[in-house]
Amino acid sequence: MTPGASTRAVAAAALLAWVTLTAAAATPRAKQMPVDFNREIRPILSDHCFPCHGPDEKQRKAGLRLDLKEAVFATKDGVTLVVPGRSEASALIQRVTHSDP
Repeated sequence: MTPGASTRAVAAAALLAWVTLTAAAATPRAKQMPVDFNREIRPILSDHCFPCHGPDEKQRKAGLRLDLKEAVFATKDGVTLVVPGRSEASALIQRVTHSDP
């Protein structure tokens, strides 16, 4: 596995977990154990995604920011980056799990 593919795989796993757990938050059991984005998901994205998709505008690729919740859930040009509870509809999940991103 190439370094880029490894990074995409880790990012995909983190985002998939986030999307799944966000959707599960509606169940009574999940309300007892909410997902803390800043504690559980953000560190993974920070380590693997922010160098190219973070706050540094000069380093940012494809105009994609993953450090802002608003940007992660935004719909741009008819494409929604992350759809909570529907990973199959999330463009980001499709992109990072595809063999030719």
